[in-house]
Amino acid sequence: MSFVRTFIVPVATAFAGLLVFAASGSAQECAVGCALQKRECLVSARMAQVACKLDCRTNVAPADLRTCTTTCMATFRAAKDACRADHADCLGMCEPPA
Repeated sequence: MSFVRTFIVPVATAFAGLLVFAASGSAQECAVGCALQKRECLVSARMAQVACKLDCRTNVAPADLRTCTTTCMATFRAAKDACRADHADCLGMCEPPA
């Protein structure tokens, strides 16, 4: 749980700040903000995957390790898909260049 407070919460806070940045400014700045948002989302998803696998290795019986890590991978893939969808939505909110 300490890992979540130490790493995930600051990333989520930065992510929220990027959303504000992406909502204002020119289309080019908006696209940059969307790219940064996607990057932070993917970093957060990767950190969650690493934490999940570590939890599997330390707390799950060896017979159940494969199932646990497979679940971590499936969750990571879903998070990556969500990041991509959020990125597309963010770009859709950017004003087209004049």
